[in-house]
Amino acid sequence: MPSARAGLSLGLLCLPGLLGTTATAVAQGLPPCAPEKTGTVSYTTTEKGAEGPLVATHDEQVHATFPTGADRTSVSFPAAVRVIAGSDQGAHLVVPSTPTLAVTAAWEQPKDPADAEGQDDRCAAASTTELPVTPARRGRAVQIPIPGDGTGFLAFAVIPSLELPDLSPLEISVRIGAPARFPPARAKARTMTVPMGPGELVKYAKRLPTLFYASVPVRCRLWYLTCGRVFTRVSRLTIDDAALERGVEKGDLDTGHLLLARSQPFREYASLGVRIELNPGGRKPKPTYGYDVQVRQSGRLVARVRRAVRCRTVRKFGGTRSVCRAVRASNTAG
Repeated sequence: MPSARAGLSLGLLCLPGLLGTTATAVAQGLPPCAPEKTGTVSYTTTEKGAEGPLVATHDEQVHATFPTGADRTSVSFPAAVRVIAGSDQGAHLVVPSTPTLAVTAAWEQPKDPADAEGQDDRCAAASTTELPVTPARRGRAVQIPIPGDGTGFLAFAVIPSLELPDLSPLEISVRIGAPARFPPARAKARTMTVPMGPGELVKYAKRLPTLFYASVPVRCRLWYLTCGRVFTRVSRLTIDDAALERGVEKGDLDTGHLLLARSQPFREYASLGVRIELNPGGRKPKPTYGYDVQVRQSGRLVARVRRAVRCRTVRKFGGTRSVCRAVRASNTAG
C-alpha cells in the first residue's frame, strides 16, 4: 500500500516550452537552426517513480524529450541547483525553493526536420524553459505528554506536513543557562543539523560504537546534543504515515523513535520528523536552570520551546527525591 507521501505527485507532467522558451545557437561549430525549423523539448518530472509537479526541497528526476532526429543532446541547470546525478537527457536533483526551475537543453538536428536523413546538413539549437516549482509546506511542533509530574522532563516532536512537506534539513539549536530564567540570545548555542531526505546523507569514515553498551560519557561525546545541567537528545521518528494520520496526540510519537548521533548528523535522515527530549542532568539536578530550544527549516522558525526551572529535594516514602518544576514557560510555533 503506498504511503501518504508516495501519492503526493500523481499525474503526468509534460511541459513543452512552459512559461516561455527562447532558442539560441550553441557553440558546436554548426550554424543556428532557423526559428521556424527548430524543434521543441518537453519535460517530465518524477518523484519516487510517480510523475507529478516539482516540489521545493524534494529529490526529483527531470527528463527531457528532444525532437525527432536530435543528437548530441545535453541538459543543464543553474549553478545553485544541487544535482545528485546527471545525464545527457536529464538529472536527479534537489528542487530549489524558487518560483521556477530553469532548464537549458542543447542539441543538434537537421536544418529541415522534414529531411531527417540529411545528416550532413545540420544545425545547432538550444532552449531554456522555466518549469514551475510548487512551494513546500513547513512542518509543525507537537508536545508529547509525559507521565508523572515534577521530573523536569520535556519532550516534543517536529513533524513534516503530510502533503507537500518541506524536506530541507532541520536546524536545531539549544542554549542552556544556570539561572531559572530564559537564556539570553548572547548565550552560546549547541547546534545540530538533521537531514530530511536521503540525498543529504554522508558516509563517515569512523563507525559509531553500539549505543546499547555506550556509557553516559560516550553518549555525551557522540550522541547527546547537550549534557551537564540539561541533557538534550534528538531522535528520528520511525512511525509510519498511517500513524501520523491517526493523530500524533494519541501516543504514537512516544514509541517510535531512534536516537541520532550529534557527532555524525548526516548519517541518517528523518523523513517523518524528529523527537527532542530535555531533562535535568545527573541523579541530583542543579537547583535552577533554563533552556531555549529552536528548530528552523529553510531559514524559517518552526518551533521554539523555552523553560525556566527550579528543583528542590523532598522526602517521600522514607527517602528523598528531586522535584523540578517550570516557573516560566513559552512555546512558540513558526
